[in-house]
Amino acid sequence: MVSTQSQAKVKELLQSGQKIEAIQFLCKEHNLSLSDANEWVQYLAGETSRPGAQPATISSSLIRAQIEDLLRSKNKIQAIKLVMDEYQVSLKQANDLVDAMDPSRSPVLKDPIKYVLLLFVGLGILFAALSVYWLWADYQFTSNATPGTGTVVDFIIIKEVVAQPRLSNIHGMAAC
Repeated sequence: MVSTQSQAKVKELLQSGQKIEAIQFLCKEHNLSLSDANEWVQYLAGETSRPGAQPATISSSLIRAQIEDLLRSKNKIQAIKLVMDEYQVSLKQANDLVDAMDPSRSPVLKDPIKYVLLLFVGLGILFAALSVYWLWADYQFTSNATPGTGTVVDFIIIKEVVAQPRLSNIHGMAAC
């Protein structure tokens, strides 16, 4: 959170005996609270081993800033150690937290086949749901239909057989 340029400026102010101006600079430049800026100034002055005297007084924004600074300077192991010390978590949990904060890592799909299969399963479920809806809608439409009044006409197609040239009586009708 506090850039190396800002740290250099604060150290310069501290060397010239301007501790209050250094605190004001951090408050203005990085939108830190007065206590957070004071902790950073004490840290940069060498009065403490890290911003804040006790772990309980360290704000999460300062810890996050330290981790980000360590990651920018390619000190991932130090960042993991800091997370383990400050939050009392296991090595794996600290590593996962640091990986999540690492800006140089881009989100990469670890197993893209799973996502493709998930896509196909989702499309299959969608297709099945639409089919059921279509069948239900068709049933609703046809079950509400009322029979029409009038004459029903059935068309019968008669095929002529070449071997028998004369027509026979079909359904009581005389042949012409």
